[in-house]
Amino acid sequence: YGGTLGKKGEYKWFAPPKVPRDFSAHHAFDSRGEEAQNLSQGGKPPAKTDPPSDPKLAKTIDVLALYVAKNGASFEALASEKNAFDSKFNFLHGGLGAAYYKWRLFEEKEKVANHAV
Repeated sequence: YGGTLGKKGEYKWFAPPKVPRDFSAHHAFDSRGEEAQNLSQGGKPPAKTDPPSDPKLAKTIDVLALYVAKNGASFEALASEKNAFDSKFNFLHGGLGAAYYKWRLFEEKEKVANHAV
């Protein structure tokens, strides 16, 4: 809801929206993303890769993969844009850990898809 402030300082409320009786607020999205679509079309999952030797980089990749799996590709694009000049995010641009990131992202998307209703 909302409203406006009148001339004498009184607050006037807007009328609430009219919602049809048959309205269903349930939405279903394919949270598995492009990788799942590629697999359903005969594609292969990324090869399992060992984590980078730097444990901080591995943790950064693991956490970002989890958030991207839950929030979608737009979250990855935002992280890439905000951290374009941060060397610990070079894996988003094909740098050290890129293969591990692809594998972890695929793995996390599978987990999210298997737990979705």
